[in-house]
Amino acid sequence: MATAFFRFGDNNQHEMSVKFGLLGLEEYIADKKLLKRQWTLRTSGSENFLVGEHMVTITVALGQGHWSSKAIVDGKLCVEELFPQFARLGQARQDKQAGWKRFISNFLAWLLVGFGVSLGYNYFKQSTARGQSSAVHSPNIAVERDAPQAARPSP
Repeated sequence: MATAFFRFGDNNQHEMSVKFGLLGLEEYIADKKLLKRQWTLRTSGSENFLVGEHMVTITVALGQGHWSSKAIVDGKLCVEELFPQFARLGQARQDKQAGWKRFISNFLAWLLVGFGVSLGYNYFKQSTARGQSSAVHSPNIAVERDAPQAARPSP
């Protein structure tokens, strides 16, 4: 279970922790009191809590390749990223996907180049073979036959 802590209020008198579990468990604790515990599979949303005289909003947005979680206290951003380790994982996954996209596009480009070279080679091979066969079987070439050899005297 991942846990994030932050302090807010006058002289940082309030402490809040946010816990996210792998199977959708969320826990919100302020000043060692459980405010909310829920199971959810939402990919984005926000939760609002009144802690003392402060309105605390926790927002989470999970999308393909990115993760963002923020803490807003009294309408002002208090913590830009509650779980920076998840944000880094999301960025690494996005970079990895970009790497795979680059690999696939390079592979397809080289496949097309190879196909073009293969077609060119086969065309050249057939055109030279046609050129050689037409020269050998040309009807304008006269072939002389050897005259029969005279019998050799025996010793």
